[in-house]
Amino acid sequence: MAERYFVFSTMSADVRYTDYDLGEKGAPARVIRDVLIRGGAHVTDPKTLLTPKGIMTEVSGEDMKFLKSNGVFNRHLEAGVIKVERVNENPEKVAKDMKEKDAGAQATGEEMVQLSGKRAKK
Repeated sequence: MAERYFVFSTMSADVRYTDYDLGEKGAPARVIRDVLIRGGAHVTDPKTLLTPKGIMTEVSGEDMKFLKSNGVFNRHLEAGVIKVERVNENPEKVAKDMKEKDAGAQATGEEMVQLSGKRAKK
């Protein structure tokens, strides 16, 4: 059976981790490999009206090898908005131990009230 990993994200947007071949000077860069990790945490799904706290993307062993070598992916790991597991878990359960939100997350009703109060005072 092929090796597989589960990448959990609490980011609001999808992230495509990419490696480029820069080629000769002046030539356009060419994408060699990319891996898309799904986002969507803390963003309300218009069809179900649910707001997930975490999202999971399954990747192959080859993709994981590439991701481990990617600087942006490693910064996201360090920041706590990405977590890698070998076992398929419920994303909501895994997200409880991760950084809760990024700057792109939708404001909750409670946060909107707080923001409204701060703006009204100015």
